[in-house]
Amino acid sequence: MNLFRKITLQTAAALMLLSPSTGTLLTGPAPAYAASSAVQTPSIQYFLENAPIKRQGILYYPLKDIAPLLDLHVQWNKQTRSIEVTGITQTAKLTLGSIKASVKGGKTVSLGAAVFVNKGVAYAPASLFSKAFSIPVTLYNLKKKVISAAYQSHYVLASAGNSLFWLSRPDGVLYAGTSGQVPVRIGAIGGTEFDWVALSVQPTAKNTYLIHIDNAHGEPHINQDLYTIILHEGKIVRQAVMRYSIMFSDGYMYDNVKTFSGQIVLNDGHHLDLTTGAGDLVQSYNLDKIAGTTKEIYSVEAIGPEFFIMRQFSTGNPMIVNRKTLEAVSLYDLLFDPETAGKIKNRDADYYNYRLKYTGCSGAVLHFTWAENSSSDSKITELEYKLSF
Repeated sequence: MNLFRKITLQTAAALMLLSPSTGTLLTGPAPAYAASSAVQTPSIQYFLENAPIKRQGILYYPLKDIAPLLDLHVQWNKQTRSIEVTGITQTAKLTLGSIKASVKGGKTVSLGAAVFVNKGVAYAPASLFSKAFSIPVTLYNLKKKVISAAYQSHYVLASAGNSLFWLSRPDGVLYAGTSGQVPVRIGAIGGTEFDWVALSVQPTAKNTYLIHIDNAHGEPHINQDLYTIILHEGKIVRQAVMRYSIMFSDGYMYDNVKTFSGQIVLNDGHHLDLTTGAGDLVQSYNLDKIAGTTKEIYSVEAIGPEFFIMRQFSTGNPMIVNRKTLEAVSLYDLLFDPETAGKIKNRDADYYNYRLKYTGCSGAVLHFTWAENSSSDSKITELEYKLSF
């Protein structure tokens, strides 16, 4: 895992809770992995942040707490002034104060009670989940905010505006769509053992998204897979996967730069590719060849017109690379005197090498910070290096 989120008054409260609707529609064949597989799952107890509410014998659940447990996404649509609950095979549109929900295919389901907002949190009757999504949710302990449902999450969800994304843990299949509509199957990203997964999405241009997946797997979760996927016009056009293990290493994987000058940066730890949003290759670098060894993997934490900075995983040693000549030089040798640089490279006490951080550039001048120790109140020294090429 990488080491370096009256009805008028109710509507206003919902706006604070739910995201506004924007984005584009992705089309394609219907997904095949159904949430109804929960029928075969034994009941599981879940703790909620907000307590369920009972009114006149009717039980209501906080939507924002329940939805992620059932692989559902909740979003406020300010155009239709409704709450959209989107699942992998079903959707529901709710109107505050109404006892009815509109589901996939234009059908209407009676919930028997109205949706409302309490202290900024939208609540829906328990019948919503059984009638619209075929997942009965029962109250286990009201005081302790515990519910029970015969469902175990199969997906990791992420959103970017009105666009929604699901990654299936069992088979590594990616789905995408818009809030309020059933998503479509985009395709399998490859790989196995999706376990501790973090999914994030970054829009880069119209109909183009950069999808990042961080997956830790293998007991005790020592194996790390970092996926970077370009999704363009509803299709996976290019991807890179960086894989490493931390069992026998104190290595540190720095965050990779995501984009540069309108280009997307893909790094599998051995090759650095710069591509267009459509996935067309612009430039490629062999990091192993530049460093002179195939026994390492490298993060690329910064790119400029003339340079990029790559860092070894096992040692954390950063190198600045001339993009034209591909010559690589240790940043420690450029920023420190020979004695200090040697101590940092050898990881002597008080010279631990992960304390050097790139902070940006001003023209040909690169800026760094150096922390004297690992404490949060460490003295920070600002360093500069002017490019000589």
